[in-house]
Amino acid sequence: MDAPHREPIPPDLEIRTEAPDPIDSDDSDLGRPLSTPPAKTPVPPNRLVVLGDSLSQGFKSGAIHETNLAWPALVAGQMGWAAFRCPDFPGPAICPGQPLNIEALIRAMEARASRLPLSFGREMVTLTEVLVQIKEYWEHGPGSENPSNSEPNHNLATWGWDLGDASKKSLAWCQTQVDSGWLGGLRGLKSPIVAHSQERSAARTLWNDKLKPEDTNQVSAAKWLGDQGEGDQPGIETLVVELGANNALGSIISLEVHWSGDGFDDIGEKARRGYNVWQP
Repeated sequence: MDAPHREPIPPDLEIRTEAPDPIDSDDSDLGRPLSTPPAKTPVPPNRLVVLGDSLSQGFKSGAIHETNLAWPALVAGQMGWAAFRCPDFPGPAICPGQPLNIEALIRAMEARASRLPLSFGREMVTLTEVLVQIKEYWEHGPGSENPSNSEPNHNLATWGWDLGDASKKSLAWCQTQVDSGWLGGLRGLKSPIVAHSQERSAARTLWNDKLKPEDTNQVSAAKWLGDQGEGDQPGIETLVVELGANNALGSIISLEVHWSGDGFDDIGEKARRGYNVWQP
C-alpha cells in the first residue's frame, strides 16, 4: 500500500512537538495593558456578541434550527439577558432548519411509515415529498423572505465560514449568490437540496436595517453594535470570536494536507479549490 502523499511544509512555518507553556493568569491580556473600568460604569447595551461558525451558530443533525439552544443563547440566558438576538430557522414544519435536518427528516418518514405498509418505493416517494417541501419553503416560501429584525443579531456565527469570510462575505454578496440569475436557478434544479443554502443562512443571520447590505458582514455588524455605547463607553460587554476551524477542517476529512497558495484569500470557490489548510 502506497504511503499517502505529503506536501512539503512551508519554510516559514514552525512546527513544534511539545505543548506550549500555559498562559499565566497575570499574562492573559496578551501583553496589552487593560484599564480597569470605573465601578459605576454603565453596563453596555450589548452584553454578548459572537462571531463564529457552525460551532457557535448551533449546527446539529445536519442543519441550523434551534439557535436558541446554541451556546451563545444559553450563556446569555444564564447572564439574565433576555434581549439577546439570534436568527431563527423555523420551517418548514415537517422538517425545520437549513440545509437538511436529518433527525426531523427521519421522524417525518417514520410517522408516515407507521400508517402504511413498509415499502422501498413508498419510502422514496415520502423522502422526495419532504425534500420538495423543504426546497419550496426556503427558495420560494416564507423562508425566502427577509427577517423582521431591524438591528444586527448578537449571534453572527454562520456555518461553514472561515476566518476570511467573516470580513469579506457581505450580506449583498450572499444575496447575489442566491439571486444568481437563470444559471443559479438551473443549478438549483439539479439538486433536491436547497440551492445556496449556506448563503441563505448567512443572509438570514446578517440581515438588519441599520447597515447597507454591501457594508454588512460579521465584523462590520459587530463594530456597529460596539458603537452603541453611551458617550465614549463601549457598546459590547463581551465579544467572542470563534473562527478558524474551517480553515483546516478539510485536512481532517481527507487526511491529507494541501497548504494554501495564491488566491486562497479570495472568497470565490474556484480560487480556493484544492487547498484545505490556510497558510496566513
